Amino acid sequence: MSIRGRRLKKRARRSELNEDWSEAAKQYRGALTADPGDATSWYRLGRVLAKQKAWASSAFALQSAIALRGGSASSYFHLGWSLQRAGAVEEARRAYQKSESQHSIRPTVKGEPGRLLSYQERLDLAVMPKASYAYVLFRGASLAKRLGIPRITAVELGVAGGNGLLAMERHAATTEKMTGIGIDVFGFDTGKGLVAPKDARDLPYRFAEGTFAMDVEALTSRLKRAELVLGDAVETFREFMTTDPAPLGAVSFDMDLYAPTQGVLQSMNDHADEARFLPRVPVYFDDVVGNREQDYNVYTGELLAIEEFNQENPNTKLVEDRHFKTLPLNFDWHHSTYTMHRFGHPQYDTYIRKARPDSLALR
Repeated sequence: MSIRGRRLKKRARRSELNEDWSEAAKQYRGALTADPGDATSWYRLGRVLAKQKAWASSAFALQSAIALRGGSASSYFHLGWSLQRAGAVEEARRAYQKSESQHSIRPTVKGEPGRLLSYQERLDLAVMPKASYAYVLFRGASLAKRLGIPRITAVELGVAGGNGLLAMERHAATTEKMTGIGIDVFGFDTGKGLVAPKDARDLPYRFAEGTFAMDVEALTSRLKRAELVLGDAVETFREFMTTDPAPLGAVSFDMDLYAPTQGVLQSMNDHADEARFLPRVPVYFDDVVGNREQDYNVYTGELLAIEEFNQENPNTKLVEDRHFKTLPLNFDWHHSTYTMHRFGHPQYDTYIRKARPDSLALR
């Protein structure tokens, strides 16, 4: 680095210490005029411009630093922060994912600007694997906390090879630490792959008997906290719900076919014991959004099971989670995430907001 460049960088650092961001940016620009290949000056300029909320310019400077020296977890995080606020949300998500892969971000309930993302932000940006599972777990546990319920049950219906169940137990461990709510995890599967489709409602052009089989021994050897329940899930889940488990607080349906999905939902209908549920249960359906070849529709598969459930149960309804309509990003799993509203639940009407009588008062 040139003598002039070093001198200007020292001035810039002094200005940073005095929180004179405008002067610091001026000095870093001068240093870069003298030494345009100095990655550190680009990085510090990006951080200073973020202090000034010049988000697009900050992102450009941070991208320049990364191009010159490669990206650290910290530089990718700050790049994501600036890109997100500049409106480049998808690019921000990719930067956060790179930072996440280097284990820089740790889950916290409240984010600290410029250093950490809140867990809710990480969910909204889907920067972690199997974000759909993390979302239903976190949402269920958060509701349980507000209602004073100390423990919930999370289930995966249709385990296949087991990647989803392993992800569910990892996310459950994180959610427990963040919310203080205990989570029991169960996976239900035949262990032998899909059952034979019965008729057109089971999408036989898409699903065949025996596909997605499980290596039971391999999966159980890797499970740390989840319990695997083998057999016909329609029967095993019905029996499970009579064993006094903690309230059901997060559900993932990945049964593919109409018949087993419809059968399991019968154990969640109006006649089910409300003590076995949260009043609003987050539910993920893996097979309701698909490509052209899948041809999912309300007359077959999981969508038909949902339609019939809503028609048959006046006090329990499955509806799409509309929170995702507020987000600038769109993922398939957003449209696969539902909420089971149990209007007959004794705690359904329990007030959970923090608004006071003077909230939204005239100023």
